[in-house]
Amino acid sequence: MSQLRPIRIAAALALAVAGLAVGPALSASATNTPGINPSPNSACSAGWYYSPTGRGADTFAKVGSTHSDYNGTPSNASVTFTATTSGTVTTSVSGGTNVGVSAKVASISSTYGISASTSLAVTVGNSITITVPPMHSGNGDYGAWRAHVTGIERYYAASCAVTQSHSTTVYSPYKKGWNTWIS
Repeated sequence: MSQLRPIRIAAALALAVAGLAVGPALSASATNTPGINPSPNSACSAGWYYSPTGRGADTFAKVGSTHSDYNGTPSNASVTFTATTSGTVTTSVSGGTNVGVSAKVASISSTYGISASTSLAVTVGNSITITVPPMHSGNGDYGAWRAHVTGIERYYAASCAVTQSHSTTVYSPYKKGWNTWIS
């Protein structure tokens, strides 16, 4: 089982910059691993913590309309699509809302080694060229890829006992680009 990396709400931004993650603060005499199943007799810093628990398939959030070009020739053809619409793709969260979006995004970035963001600006002018087979259409959407991450929020009491927990799902943008396909 991989280690979970809870992040304290108040320290999330500083941790993201430093690339660190922490769990409840345990006393020096504690014999357990910080943030991983703290024992009830350890001293903890009470509060809400977030841990990513799994990463699903990335999703794509398009900005603007779908580009499409039909190749009616008997040979392969190259087609170039250029983004003509700008916009912003934001993080969406469902489930638990006790830990802020910024803290969740910082934990996701640290855990999965990606540059997850609360929002990502997608600008005009980016182009891609694809090869379209005869009698087919080439299609493309421009936007941002979002990491799909499940996680859990836990409230740790001063005794390190978990008194509440909530499952959460986060879709966080982390890279701009094209999603292309042939139809």
